[in-house]
Amino acid sequence: DSRGGRAVDLEELGSELADADVLVTCTGATGTVIGTDLVTSAMVGRERPLVVVDLALPRDVDAAVGTLPGVHVVDLAMLQGERAARPGEPVAGSVAADDIAAAHALVELETSLLRAERQAAAVAPTVSALRSQAAVVVDAELLRLSTRLPDLDARSRAEVARTVRRVVDKLLHEPTVRVKELASSPGGTDYADALRALFGLGLDADTTVLADAVTVDPAGTGARDQLAADRDLP
Repeated sequence: DSRGGRAVDLEELGSELADADVLVTCTGATGTVIGTDLVTSAMVGRERPLVVVDLALPRDVDAAVGTLPGVHVVDLAMLQGERAARPGEPVAGSVAADDIAAAHALVELETSLLRAERQAAAVAPTVSALRSQAAVVVDAELLRLSTRLPDLDARSRAEVARTVRRVVDKLLHEPTVRVKELASSPGGTDYADALRALFGLGLDADTTVLADAVTVDPAGTGARDQLAADRDLP
């Protein structure tokens, strides 16, 4: 649809072919279904060429169609470099080889991109765990601040909270970006493992408990102050 193409039945092909620039055919027929008479009729009175792409095996298009003036036939044999583009001309093996090489290069590029994407996704849990742990630490410190400075007004408390979170975000930005970039390099997952080991990600049960227990309100409440006091945070 994006190229202006549409499917038609064989019965309608004669009338449709006269206005077509490209015909793509791939039926399950055991013999040819498009002969010289049909294509010759379609070429009457037209000056622009007609490209016929035959993807069927066995072929849908009579081989003689390719000899008609203004008609260019591309079939599986040509793509494989096994027949001449025109009688008397050399086999188009070099053209097919170039196309195959380009296809291989495209597949390799897309494969590399997919591999890099999957490797980056593999370190995503580490990055998420690091940021989650940092958030737990920030929340705990803000909660302790509520206990140490109970008279701090809500506006100041909120500004302190924003400042602390900005600092933590900036400190984590470079390592998290780098570990994603390095993930696509050989041994890239080793960097994620090192990050987990350095920060004890997934190893500290107390962090998980604290994450479940602490909820921070920058303005502070007596209940949360009591929670901090009960935990006796250092």
